[in-house]
Amino acid sequence: MPLEFARLVFIAFSVLTAIAASYIALLLIGRIAERSRNHPLWWVGGSSLVFGTGIFSMHFIGILTYHSAAPVQYDPVLLAISLAGAIGASFPAFYVLRSPSPPAAHLYLSGFSIGFGVLFMHYIGNAAAQVPGTAQFNMAPFLLSIAIAFGFSLAALRIFSRNRKRPDSTSRKLASAVILGVMISAAHYSGMQAVSYPTAAAGPTSFTNMGLAFVVSALILLLLAIAGYLAFLDSRQLSNEQRYLRKIRESERRFRRLAEVSPEAIAIHNGGKLLYVNKACLQMFGESDADQLIGTNVLDYVHPDYHEKAKARIESMSRGLSTPPAEQLWITPKGSVHEVELTGMSIEFEGNAAVQLLIRDITEQKKIARELELNRQRYESLFHNNPDGIFSMDAKGHLLDVNDALVRLLGYTREELTETTFHTVVESCHLDSTEVKFRLALEGVTQHYETVGIHKSGRRVSLRITNMPILTEGIVTGVYGIAKDISAEKRALALLAESEEKYRSLFDYNLDAVFEMDIAGRFVNANAMTEELSNYARDELIGIDFKPLIAENLERVQSFFASALSGEAVNFEQRIKRKDGAIIEVDINAVPKRRNGEIDGVFAIVRDITEKKSNAQEINRLAFTDQLTGLPNRHWFYQNIRNVLARAEEHQRKIAVLLVDFDDFKSVNDLLGHFGGDQFLKIVANRIHSCLGPDDAISRFGGDEFIIVLENTSESQAHALAQTILHVMREPVQLLGQEFSVTLSIGIAVQTGCESDGEELIKEADFAMYSAKENGKNNVQVFTRELDSQMTRKSQMEQALKKALDEQQFALHYQPQVNLANGEVIGYEALLRWQSPFGNVPPSEFIPMAEETGLIVPIGEWALRQACRDAKEFCALGRVAENISVNVSARQFKDPDFSEKVRAIFEEENVDPRRFEIEITESVMLDIEQSARIICELKALGLRIAIDDFGAGYSSLNVVKNVEIDTLKIDKSLIDEVLINRRNLFILAAIIEVGKNLEARIVIEGIELEEQGELLQPFGIVGQGYLFSRPLPPGNLEAFLSESKYIAASAAAKPSE
Repeated sequence: MPLEFARLVFIAFSVLTAIAASYIALLLIGRIAERSRNHPLWWVGGSSLVFGTGIFSMHFIGILTYHSAAPVQYDPVLLAISLAGAIGASFPAFYVLRSPSPPAAHLYLSGFSIGFGVLFMHYIGNAAAQVPGTAQFNMAPFLLSIAIAFGFSLAALRIFSRNRKRPDSTSRKLASAVILGVMISAAHYSGMQAVSYPTAAAGPTSFTNMGLAFVVSALILLLLAIAGYLAFLDSRQLSNEQRYLRKIRESERRFRRLAEVSPEAIAIHNGGKLLYVNKACLQMFGESDADQLIGTNVLDYVHPDYHEKAKARIESMSRGLSTPPAEQLWITPKGSVHEVELTGMSIEFEGNAAVQLLIRDITEQKKIARELELNRQRYESLFHNNPDGIFSMDAKGHLLDVNDALVRLLGYTREELTETTFHTVVESCHLDSTEVKFRLALEGVTQHYETVGIHKSGRRVSLRITNMPILTEGIVTGVYGIAKDISAEKRALALLAESEEKYRSLFDYNLDAVFEMDIAGRFVNANAMTEELSNYARDELIGIDFKPLIAENLERVQSFFASALSGEAVNFEQRIKRKDGAIIEVDINAVPKRRNGEIDGVFAIVRDITEKKSNAQEINRLAFTDQLTGLPNRHWFYQNIRNVLARAEEHQRKIAVLLVDFDDFKSVNDLLGHFGGDQFLKIVANRIHSCLGPDDAISRFGGDEFIIVLENTSESQAHALAQTILHVMREPVQLLGQEFSVTLSIGIAVQTGCESDGEELIKEADFAMYSAKENGKNNVQVFTRELDSQMTRKSQMEQALKKALDEQQFALHYQPQVNLANGEVIGYEALLRWQSPFGNVPPSEFIPMAEETGLIVPIGEWALRQACRDAKEFCALGRVAENISVNVSARQFKDPDFSEKVRAIFEEENVDPRRFEIEITESVMLDIEQSARIICELKALGLRIAIDDFGAGYSSLNVVKNVEIDTLKIDKSLIDEVLINRRNLFILAAIIEVGKNLEARIVIEGIELEEQGELLQPFGIVGQGYLFSRPLPPGNLEAFLSESKYIAASAAAKPSE
């Protein structure tokens, strides 16, 4: 064959040899991670051996091609060195490639090592060739061979490293092998051009071309065989891997289909980020697109309180450990909180380790459980704490459970009662009727009846019984019962029946109307007062029905009448119509009338309370009406604001409070005097009132302050009203022949949420009003959070107030109380003073602050204890007859243990409590029942009780009606105008008369003028005010008594019992 064609065949053969060697080496190194974890160095060595041998073989095929026409012999030592260099340089390169993801720097080192091995093998191999002639060196081909070796090596290895895990990695390996093979060939033939041999002589120890060709051919055949076998294995493994991947994908598709239709929320994460969520999970999170959740951190949705536990669970599941279901709080992207139960497990997702969460929303379940528990607690509280006997029975009448009241009522122990039936404790003659009622209750009909129980001692106990069916899933399984002891009532009725003749005179001559009716409601008897009350003659009444006399609510009266006929004593108030058409109000007490043990009618006592009601209404009107302007007063406002806030919350509406204050009312007072100032206030009150709508409410808040409440309004509407009021007030006021122009400052507070209360709104409006004054007066200011800076002093004072007790900044001053009849000082009111870092802060400023912060409780206890200690000092000076009044706050009265704390203070200080009087204000009496209980406990200790501000609020009515009071302190506002307003004097006289009828001491506060003292002296009351003395430190009281015209109480006097 022609020489040139043979050279081309050898060149192609050499290139294929290099590619085959490269492919085999990359194939081997690619299997290290999967099959040779225990012996990686052996596999790296094998790869290096194959690659180095391939380089060696390709090189000498190329040598034979290049020197085919010349005799060439080789130095065996240099040949061995060149082969060893090729293998040795390949080892570090393939050692780097054993790692699945080697760093870039390591890849550069690997490429450099292979390139160096190729060049080393080539140029040492060239040196081993003994060619006749002298070698000539060419620099350009030499540099080109170096560039090719390093550049192609790095490119091939980067392709191999990046794509070794891809499904088509075989083709990628082949591409890398082709690049390496081409590089080896290109570097070789470029290097051949760098060195030429014109002539040379062979050495004695050389191989011939034929020997070398034989060796090289054998190596090539071996390489090709290995390459083919390994390619076959790689292809078969690739097929298996692809089949395995298809199965994995199909499994994941089935999982996704099942997960999407699952009603439970499912989420998958990799220990941090969410990888998958199903539709149920999206619904729970309130999202529509899974992309909004996938990729976010799963811990973002775990409540902060559960972060540490969640991290620990994720760590455990990531290690393949099983974890029990756990309950947590999860927060959705929209901020709603869900109580969830989590079940987690480790899975493989998309070929990677992951954690699957089954999320069950148990929010409603937990809510129901809490409600059930609350209902259970309510039931148990009602059951065990009810004053009436409560019991439950099964369908046979066995007692299942009884409360303490029933145990006390019947005298048996709980165990004795629950071991028997109701038949044992019911009197035999009532057993049949009781059994009938029990059976009717078992049929589902609630029963109300009376029976007689037998106490363990044998004593009869009259009972009023209510039986109710116990329903379990709609089926009656037993009966609940309530037993009320009516023995006393029964005894009273029996005594009444037995004593009918004895009390006949009381019937005929009773000052109240007394009459009898039969079971049909017809009059059968009536006394003379009944004739006077109804304007009917007795003969006209007998035989007629009571219904024509009922002016209203006839059904209600008939219900009471039926109750009386059933054996109940009833008391109610009713409006009736006289024969002459006049409508009067009466108080009716009705009891069943018995004859021979049977109810045959009703016996009633009726009292005309028309005047009493009218007086009460007038007192109530006076209590809630400002006597000067005729507007509702601040006490009415406080009562009304609660109703307004309740309506606002119910209908989701806003309200606004406007606080109106005159900027310079003092100048009007100074110019016109108090009378002119009062007339001025009447005029401006009418002007302001004229600006309001029918649903707006205005009150005189005190002095020259008015407060307005707007319902269903907005800030802009409130501001517009305020501007209208300012506009109306621009018109001068004509009074007493003079003209006055005054300005107003108005503060507005708009309710921002249901959490706002009346006190908060007033406070905000007050701050806004003072801000308006600071901004030049005669303007409107709406409360905003920016006004907080104006509260700085208040905040500082609150902080100072918290330290005041510890730093002993409080002191008690005492204001004398003088008997106006004889000038005798009968006692003192202890008044709190604060010597603060801000100077002497008036009580009107710091006491409300103490109330708000709750500090009033320890301060009040200190004040009572200090008053006890001062009282001991008074005793040491011989003043034992003078009472000391101590004010108590509403906060203290809310403490159910307050009376016990008071008792402890008196015992610890060893002071007689009968010398003391506890003053309470109207705010204390908001909870009249609890307050009445505490007042009774205090009076049991020997303490006197005084009601402060009597006549100025609802305390005037509620307290005296429900609680026995020792002293009534009439509010200063009722005597301010007593010298010029006879109406006020009449009201004052009426209230004094009420107090005296209640056998209470009357104290009038705020007496400042001699004329007031002289006017009040005939009433026989006690006075207190600046007319007698300002509040004095304890050490100044002796000087006061010695220097003033008033005398100390007699030392022989005793404390009031």
